[in-house]
Amino acid sequence: MLMAIPVLAAFEVFGQGSSTVNYRGSTLGIFAEYPSRIRHGTQEEVTVHVTNRGSVALDTVTVLFDSSYVARFGAVQFLPSPTDVYVVKLAGVGTGETRAVRLSLRANKYGRHRGRIAAAHAGDTARVTVNTIVFP
Repeated sequence: MLMAIPVLAAFEVFGQGSSTVNYRGSTLGIFAEYPSRIRHGTQEEVTVHVTNRGSVALDTVTVLFDSSYVARFGAVQFLPSPTDVYVVKLAGVGTGETRAVRLSLRANKYGRHRGRIAAAHAGDTARVTVNTIVFP
């Protein structure tokens, strides 16, 4: 068992890493880049790109972050600012336009943290699942 630790470390299993996920619906598309592996105490960023794939402008797109994921981190900051707890509203998203939402967070709880990020407008919702492991 002890011999496996250096081998796993050589393949950067315990190192930092990032991942991406995306979903393309009929009206909305969502693309997220997030830390998949992170060290305790480090500050990282989740970037979410929401795209209007429809043929008309959208008055408001609501981006929702799963509280079970975000609450596992500290020093949480959204850009643009949230309108409610873990909710960001994007106003006036034009046809073919992509908007970004950035979530800065610090890893302060060890283990695997999993949650969903969703973008919603009227009857269409695009969802992705993010999964981050915090190492000592």
